[in-house]
Amino acid sequence: MSCRYERVVAKDNTIQLGPRCVQIPPGPRGRSYAHCRVTVRECLDGRLVVLYQDTLIAPQPPPGPDFVLTPRSHPGADRRATRRPRASLGGERVGAPQSPDPEGGGYRGIPQNGSKSVPRPSSSPSTPAPDHPWRTTFSPRQRRRQAANRGVTFSLNS
Repeated sequence: MSCRYERVVAKDNTIQLGPRCVQIPPGPRGRSYAHCRVTVRECLDGRLVVLYQDTLIAPQPPPGPDFVLTPRSHPGADRRATRRPRASLGGERVGAPQSPDPEGGGYRGIPQNGSKSVPRPSSSPSTPAPDHPWRTTFSPRQRRRQAANRGVTFSLNS
């Protein structure tokens, strides 16, 4: 009798099962099991057995005499359950400055501790001007071609 779980080996050759971490030794010819899908069996006495393609690669002894086997869920399910709910995208834009609070004089959700950390509207346009340096090319060949199209002569010696 055992509980069986599927896990993917981390880059450091370890797998996580609840609070327990199992270090997987290198395989034949020093092979790493990173990113491989393995089967982990947790026995009734607490032993962990890690299998790769039905081959035992890492046994781990039981943690102690007071161990109680409890079925565990997928680690991602635990993380999803603890996430905060997403903001609704209905009428408000996410990341938009909030309207001033009529009672407090500040912005809602921002603590009033005397600091000047109030959201500011952006003063620059979202796209650079046509003659902005970001729009120029780094390629000398393309620069000569653009200069020729504008009717400007270009010399490498000047």
